[in-house]
Amino acid sequence: ASVRERFARIGGDVLDVDPSLVASVEVIVEGLADGSLDGARLLDVWNRLARPVELVAAIARALRPGGVVAISDEIAIGRVHVEARPPARGEASGGRFRNDDASQAARALEALGWRVIERRDVGPQTNARWALVLERP
Repeated sequence: ASVRERFARIGGDVLDVDPSLVASVEVIVEGLADGSLDGARLLDVWNRLARPVELVAAIARALRPGGVVAISDEIAIGRVHVEARPPARGEASGGRFRNDDASQAARALEALGWRVIERRDVGPQTNARWALVLERP
């Protein structure tokens, strides 16, 4: 099933995080009750977060059993400006802190017990975009 179909079946409570929320996403996740979400979508934020693995770990706490996280981002091709320091809590940044692809993100999350249930790597059909769907540890 595609990411869209998977989330259509889930219904329920889904956290959507896009670049407009990067500065406040840690505060948002901290405010979620344990087991309050069915899923989360992180669109174009993985490479813009100073600590994306820690954020996904915090989201795991808020997921119900069987909950999933979908992550989609893109790699920058060519010269990339990577921020020298992470922003202070609540500080906005339009920059990138990494240039991870699907395999790098998957490895980091699998090390925490996440199970990859769908992976789309960068290729001719995806341009520079990659995607992961992971099941909660």
